[in-house]
Amino acid sequence: MKIRKIISRPIAGLIVAILTLPAVVSAASPLDAKAKQYGFEDQMGGRDIPQLVARIINWVLPLTGSLLLVMFLYGGFLWMTAAGEADKVKKATQTMTNAVIGMVIIVGAYAIVYNLTSKFGAALSGTP
Repeated sequence: MKIRKIISRPIAGLIVAILTLPAVVSAASPLDAKAKQYGFEDQMGGRDIPQLVARIINWVLPLTGSLLLVMFLYGGFLWMTAAGEADKVKKATQTMTNAVIGMVIIVGAYAIVYNLTSKFGAALSGTP
């Protein structure tokens, strides 16, 4: 039951984000023209939403990979220093298992976002 909650909440959030992204992007397009008409500057530096998402992912992904490596090494350190105590070994293996699960989730999320931006990037940015 607890695992079902842990898995279902991020998936539900991802589905909501995927379903609302086109509405957010299409709502921003007419406002850009009006803003330029009245002399407002482009706050995103000329980038559209898919480029911004790609830039954020390219910045965050190496950080999460480093964090996962640190978690895995920490779990290994706990295991090596457990000295055969069952509770410490269990905590170490749980830490390492959580690190691997996190890596799978992050790689899966990256694959989903990459596929969405490559297939729908032109549609989202308004280019033919």
